[in-house]
Formats: sequence, structure tokens, C-alpha cells
Amino acid sequence: MDFTSREYQATKGRASETKGVIVRSIKKKRWDGELENFLVVFNETFKDEWEFHPLTIAELHEFFDPMKPVLDPHQMLIGEVNGQTAGFCLGMPDWTPSFRSFKGKVGLPQVIRLMLTAGRYQRAGLLAIGALPAYRGIGTCPCPRGGALPEIRGSRLQGSVLLSGE
Repeated sequence: MDFTSREYQATKGRASETKGVIVRSIKKKRWDGELENFLVVFNETFKDEWEFHPLTIAELHEFFDPMKPVLDPHQMLIGEVNGQTAGFCLGMPDWTPSFRSFKGKVGLPQVIRLMLTAGRYQRAGLLAIGALPAYRGIGTCPCPRGGALPEIRGSRLQGSVLLSGE
């Protein structure tokens, strides 16, 4: 997806005109509350998917807590409508170059190097987007057509890859 294209810019403009919708990155200082809000929307979004089993807060913490030190807050966006959590967007940086530089070794030096370089990536992918049913279609989840992908990483990315199905 080319963030500089005319079509993308037009879509981004339409999405930003939606009243009462705020898209923000997570706040690590409010980690527990942010994960709880994310969990509610995540479980509600995917509840009708085949073989989906709702996650518990413990499972979500087990997955995200180890990543917290290297998680770029711009990779986890929350859509709010009048202060209520209504949608989410979850991205993931492409850390492949970092891992390749480890040459198959994983030890303390590699962990330290990853922590120091995790914020310097050139590409990112979109893992999942979702919105509560009442808020779908009004720009609450910053999806590719919603115009917020560059905000996933400030505006330093020139494009992205969609990893989730639509």
C-alpha cells in the first residue's frame, strides 16, 4: 500500500472528518487498563469467527507482557468514540533484519541488541483490526482504508503490508 497515492490521501481525509472518533496509540503507563480495553474489543470482534475461543486477560498478559519493553506504542492503536473504546488496530514491526544479524544465536547480547534496535525498523505489517459492532463503518478502527496506517509508526513508513484478511 502506497501512503503517498492520491487515493490513499483522499480516503485518509474522509476518515479524519468523522466527528467524535479519536485514534490513539496505547499508553504503557496504563498497561493493564489498555489490555483490558483491547481484550473486550478483540473478543467481541472475533466472537463469530470459526473456532475462535475468547481470550482471557491472563492469556493476553502472557502474550503481550514479554513484548512490552520493545513494543512500539504506535503499533497498537485504540479507536475511541466519545471516550469509549470502540476499535483497535494491531501492527507488528518487521524485525527480520535484527534476527538475521544474530546468525542463529540467542543469548543476552542478542536480547540487548534487539531491545536497543527494536524501534528502528523500516517495514511493519498489520496483524488485526476490529471494532465493536455498533461502531463499524465510522472510522473507529484505523484500517488501511481508514487512513491511519502511517500513524502506526509516526509517518516514517512509506508503505505497509496487510497481514490480516478482510
